[in-house]
Amino acid sequence: MNKGRNKDTERFLKLLLERLLIANNLPLDTDISALMDKEEFLVFFRMLNRFKLRRNRLPILRPTFVRHLIPFVLESKFLISRRIGSSDLEAFLKILYRYLSFSETNDPRIIMKADAAFLYFMAKMPGSKVEILLAYTMAMFPQSRSLFTSLNLISKNSNGKDYLTHNGKMIPNCNIRDELCLVDKMPSMKIIQLIYDRLFLGHELTKWDVGALFSRYLDEVRRIQSQDTLSDHPFCRNNHSSLILESFIRYIITWLKKPVFAYNRVIVFLNSVYCSELKSRYLSILISDLSRRSLSHACSLLIRAEMDTKVDSDVFFSIINEMMRLGEEESAKKYYAYACRSERISKSFTDSQIAKICVDFKWDAPKYWLINRLSVDPKVISKFENEKSGSNSDRTPAWLQKEKPFNTDVFISFLDGYQKTENR
Repeated sequence: MNKGRNKDTERFLKLLLERLLIANNLPLDTDISALMDKEEFLVFFRMLNRFKLRRNRLPILRPTFVRHLIPFVLESKFLISRRIGSSDLEAFLKILYRYLSFSETNDPRIIMKADAAFLYFMAKMPGSKVEILLAYTMAMFPQSRSLFTSLNLISKNSNGKDYLTHNGKMIPNCNIRDELCLVDKMPSMKIIQLIYDRLFLGHELTKWDVGALFSRYLDEVRRIQSQDTLSDHPFCRNNHSSLILESFIRYIITWLKKPVFAYNRVIVFLNSVYCSELKSRYLSILISDLSRRSLSHACSLLIRAEMDTKVDSDVFFSIINEMMRLGEEESAKKYYAYACRSERISKSFTDSQIAKICVDFKWDAPKYWLINRLSVDPKVISKFENEKSGSNSDRTPAWLQKEKPFNTDVFISFLDGYQKTENR
């Protein structure tokens, strides 16, 4: 679901509702309030509520929807806020605890998402400490203690107490509700990345420190990936992504300001471990940075990375521009020709970049860029919209009009009312 209010998502929801109405022999103008308790339409309301929550709007509050609403709220509502305060955490916990009280057996997948959201809160709270984040993670995922030890993030003292390896600070004991403890699960890649991010943010690590941490990380990934039986581990071949690599790249180029050192780490990573998904954000920034310092390194990494990920068009422009500055026009043309052959890359060049390419370099604009900017595609109208009058086809449906902003107190009050009804 797109976070923004866009017509494509609205059309999809309209079309889905239309198909469900036709399948159930109901008129197309049926008011959705008459459909809310029908199981056949639950998929529509699930998607509609998720769309509302993604845009920070109050969902449709109905007892029938409680079971899917709470996970959506825990996962969606709070995670779209850039600024997180203690009141947000308090509201999150109120909603989470109400979910836990609704059922004696809770879905482990929802608990996993709730744990991840809670740890996200802890990581984003002002003044958050990595030792606190580690403590809660190990309380929620007891198996993670051995992983963090192998990564050299924590160590044990002579009394058997865990401490942060980097600075010796003790890891406190944390008490959590039993339902939130997943004894047979490991934290996700995203959770482990949060811990590395908090470590990098709160401590001044040297180049040697970072190199040692990165080596331990790769050693552990290799060890896990050599064991085919560990299919649920975050470092196994199917689950392991470059999220943690991105954290290392960001710290190295932002704080250490050593792009060549980051380049070497990336090459070792690509040559030694399996990665199911290669992220491109900080990898793209690194290549752009390298293009101004070491063009050979930038080109080498670009060729390697483009095979495994979607490198930004800005990266190609940086390299092309730098090659032209150095007088290497033939090499620049080869990279530009490669970019032009890719619809994804060439369509995303900015107007100012194309202006420089056409005016300063005197090259033709990419075909796909011209089609995207200058052509008007024929309007595709769904069967549902054809049945409406022309002026009404693009009108926002009633169920997306007069929406209210998400209000935590209103949602909690709804949950309390539901719980009282269930307890009668």
